[in-house]
Amino acid sequence: MNLAIIGSGLFGTSTAQCISKNQSIENITIYGRNKKVVEQINRHHENKSCFPGVKLNEKIHASSLNFEEAVKADLILIAIPSHAIKSILEELKKYYKNTPIVATNKGIETVPPYRFSHQMVKEILGKNAPFLYLYTRAFAKSIIHGELTKNALASDNSNLLNWVRGKFENETYKIQITDDIIGLETAGVMKNITAIASGLAE
Repeated sequence: MNLAIIGSGLFGTSTAQCISKNQSIENITIYGRNKKVVEQINRHHENKSCFPGVKLNEKIHASSLNFEEAVKADLILIAIPSHAIKSILEELKKYYKNTPIVATNKGIETVPPYRFSHQMVKEILGKNAPFLYLYTRAFAKSIIHGELTKNALASDNSNLLNWVRGKFENETYKIQITDDIIGLETAGVMKNITAIASGLAE
């Protein structure tokens, strides 16, 4: 499988590294705005801005944002903050060809109408756009270093759920599946709220 990851930050890079060891993954392209990070990944196989000293799998490559190329992948994983998803989807729409979309953000749209990612995908890319939401409680640092993490994946398409779990899951990256997209996205929002509250309490 060829995987496109939009977002060259902590979660995009750590997820790429974690699942790149799966035999089912043939190639991963990380698309990002930061030209320095793109160059680091391609030249040194390292995202020095996020994980200095961690060598990335040879299956992982990077590119500046190129939505026309990204839609040619078998699956697109969007690993960016919630406030940026709408603009990314609007750019993606120009070339979109019904490629399954996996969103990983933990939050909702920051301006009215305050939509979840699955609502934005359906409204911008079309109601039939294949969509999944990936939720993890782990920190990116734990994921990239291969620590055992338990994650959840939601979609209203059971065949798609099982297909993506089969491609992503391995001995350290475990995935539970559900059809409750709203419930899982809400859990993502609550995780961020709890993290902020805990930080303030300390």
